[in-house]
Amino acid sequence: MRRFFHNIGVELLSEENYYYFRRLFVRFYHSFSTKNAAICVLVGMAAFFAVQIFYPKNKYSKGKPFAAAGLSIYGYLLYLYTIAFRPRYSSPQYELTFLWSYKRALNGSAYLWIEIILNYILFLPVGMLAPILIRHGKRRKKKVFALTMLTGFFISLTVELSQLILQRGLMEWDDLLGNVLGTFLGYGIYLGVDTVWQHCMKLK
Repeated sequence: MRRFFHNIGVELLSEENYYYFRRLFVRFYHSFSTKNAAICVLVGMAAFFAVQIFYPKNKYSKGKPFAAAGLSIYGYLLYLYTIAFRPRYSSPQYELTFLWSYKRALNGSAYLWIEIILNYILFLPVGMLAPILIRHGKRRKKKVFALTMLTGFFISLTVELSQLILQRGLMEWDDLLGNVLGTFLGYGIYLGVDTVWQHCMKLK
């Protein structure tokens, strides 16, 4: 097992993958315009003030405007990355074989390991920010967790179906699985931060 993880690490940190990440960043950087930046700011501000004005003020409302702004900006950036900046194909692209990328990655495909890990990272913000908006005094942690996971699932499903219909990117179940697992990991980070915060508040 140790050797297995060592081999994965060597593949991920190879020179080939370094240039892959560099090309990915450069492509996104050059595609991101001043117009996109302005839209990000406006979307974030609109979500912030909407929650600030219309959400009932109570002890659970703290942080909700910031979470709403963060999720709104994240949603727009997700749209740019997964749809708008993707090349358009002549026909819909899809792969319906479940776990195909994991099987191929285990056979030594470093490129697919990168794609799998990126799918996890991509949905960390959903798991971290959605619970802040969802939590309420009457809702137990199990319900907040379930609603957070459903949020991640439906956002990912929307992205995959949009890629299929608009013929931009590859629609696959493995991406959906990775995004849901990323939401789960993000929720774990949220729980950890929230636990530390509550502990610090009690010490005051």
